[in-house]
Amino acid sequence: MRTSTARTPRFIHGAESTEAQQDSIGTQFADAREMCAEHGWTVVGEDSDEGFSAYSGNRGPALERMIALAARTAADPARTAAVVPP
Repeated sequence: MRTSTARTPRFIHGAESTEAQQDSIGTQFADAREMCAEHGWTVVGEDSDEGFSAYSGNRGPALERMIALAARTAADPARTAAVVPP
């Protein structure tokens, strides 16, 4: 049996590759929190990486931690997990 997506825990990750993007991580978190609230999703974790770039193929260690945490959460048969991208 699959759980409802409304009860699926959400993990929020923010990333910023340069200092020129003033408070873009804060904005990413705010946008992701708003999206979760609109859908009734529960945010169970947040983390961010600064100085990493998807363009270079390295999104950073915080994203890797979030993916691992989501996988461990998904291993619980009573719950599923998803990563909410910024």
